[in-house]
Amino acid sequence: MKRQISNLINSGLNPIGLQLDRFRDPVDPGNSYMSDERMRESLVVQLAGLAMEELASVFKSGKTTEESMKDDVRVFLELFKECPIGQNSGGSGFHNLFWIYMSARVCRPDLIVESGIWRGKATWFLERACPDAEIHAFDINLGYIDKRNYKRVKFVESDWWSYGVSVEQGQSALAFFDCHISHMLRISQAHERGFTRVLLDDDLPVEKLYVDGSPPVPTANMIVNGYSGDSKIECVHRGNIMNLDLGTKGDRETLASLVDTYRTFASVAELSGYGGYTRLSALTLL
Repeated sequence: MKRQISNLINSGLNPIGLQLDRFRDPVDPGNSYMSDERMRESLVVQLAGLAMEELASVFKSGKTTEESMKDDVRVFLELFKECPIGQNSGGSGFHNLFWIYMSARVCRPDLIVESGIWRGKATWFLERACPDAEIHAFDINLGYIDKRNYKRVKFVESDWWSYGVSVEQGQSALAFFDCHISHMLRISQAHERGFTRVLLDDDLPVEKLYVDGSPPVPTANMIVNGYSGDSKIECVHRGNIMNLDLGTKGDRETLASLVDTYRTFASVAELSGYGGYTRLSALTLL
C-alpha cells in the first residue's frame, strides 16, 4: 500500500522534476553495532589508534595515553546512543562528531567557541567532551535548537565576531567553525582573539569546491598548501553557477605564515563502517 501511494504521488511530482524518496537514517552507533563485546572492543582499539596518530600530529599533546584514548572512544560510541538530536542532515555526521569530540578531549579547553551550529549536535558532543568548559555557540538562526538538551551552553543568535568573546591570559581555548564563512577570515579573527587551536569544516581543496553550495573560500587547505592561481574562479554546484572570490595571493601567504600545524582528519569510514562528510581539518596558530 505504501509503495502504491508513493508511486501515485510521484506520478504527479515527476512532470515538474520532483521525486518523493524514502529517507533512512544513516548507519551510526546509535542504531547499528556489533552485539559481541569483543568485536566492539576491536573497533575501539582501531579508532583509538587512528586518533592517537592524527591528534598527536596536529595538537602535539603529550598527556594523552593509549588507554585514556580508548576510554574516550568507548564513551563517544555510547553517547551516540544517548544523543537526543537524531537525524542531522546538513550537519555533522559520525566522522565529524568523532574528530570534534576526540579533539576536545585531547585539548581539554577552558573555553570553546562554535560558529555555525545548525541543530546543535556537535554542540551536544562538545559539552559532554568538556563538562567544565565555558561554551559559546553562535548561529544567525537558533530556530532549530532545543535548549533543554544543554546544561551550560550559552547560545547567541549572531555572528561570533560581533559578540566579542576572547581568550584570556592563561586560558586554554578551542574554536570550531562550521558556518560557511571564509576560512581566511575566520582564522584571522581567531588569531586576533587569542585562539591557537582551531577546527574547520568544509575544508575543500580548490579543485573540489564544486562539492559545497557555499564553500568557505579561501579554505584552510588552499591557504596552507599555497594556492597561487586566479583570485576568482567559477564552478557549478547542482546546476548552479558559483563565482568565487579566493582572495589575493599576498593575503593568503600572510595568513599561512601564522599556521604552525595543520591536518585534514583521516576518514573513519573504512575502520568503522560509519560515514559522514569528511572535510574536517584542524590547525594550530603561532
